Amino acid sequence: MKQSVECERTVEELRAIFRPFDIRYNPEKYQLQYPKGLLRKASVLIPLCFKNGEYHLILTLRSENLTHHAGYVAFPGGMQDEHDKDEIATALRESEEEIGLDPKDVDIIGVFAPGIVKPNSLVYPVIGLVSSDFKPVINENEVSIVFELPLKRFLSTERRRISNFRSPINATYHVHHFIDYVNGKEVDTWGFTAAFCVMTAIGLYQTDQSFCFYEQFITNKDTIFNSVNTLHVIQQMLKLASKF
Repeated sequence: MKQSVECERTVEELRAIFRPFDIRYNPEKYQLQYPKGLLRKASVLIPLCFKNGEYHLILTLRSENLTHHAGYVAFPGGMQDEHDKDEIATALRESEEEIGLDPKDVDIIGVFAPGIVKPNSLVYPVIGLVSSDFKPVINENEVSIVFELPLKRFLSTERRRISNFRSPINATYHVHHFIDYVNGKEVDTWGFTAAFCVMTAIGLYQTDQSFCFYEQFITNKDTIFNSVNTLHVIQQMLKLASKF
């Protein structure tokens, strides 16, 4: 992809771009209903920073010692705590625990409709703007490395592959993999993380590109962070549960 120098946007400009998709301002549009106990709430922070003339995402490689998603590329985040006020509080608390990011140093851009991640976690993405001079302090129990990738990378087909996966809920996922090299190590950003990287890029750059991550549902600049996919997954989960 051709490199070009971007203009850094203000926090208010970024918020205005993403506001139509922010669940705090569109609660009825993004409302989800599901039986109590079906899903556990979690949040992740999608940390953006402006560096070297373009936006970057701050990502982590999860520790190999973790029970779930060990060794995966992920956003900082985790399960909701009973003391967390909301999705933002969860994302900021977990980011501070995992990579030493002080909540006071994050400007919240938006909170968006969740995706579903195994095992039955309803994960809310929270986009936040972080200073370009942020220096991570890694919690080695949870994270092995912290790295940055240009946001535009997730609009490129270079070193990207797509695999189709038929899940136990009788639905097809079109799993996007973005292969990169960090400190000589190959890293694969895929699945939930890749999809939300792509949606963040589409939203910020307002590109006309479209992607398909699940079944026949198309993701473009008008449908990013749409709850339709998640609603369909919930319906499929309930259908499966009704058979037992």
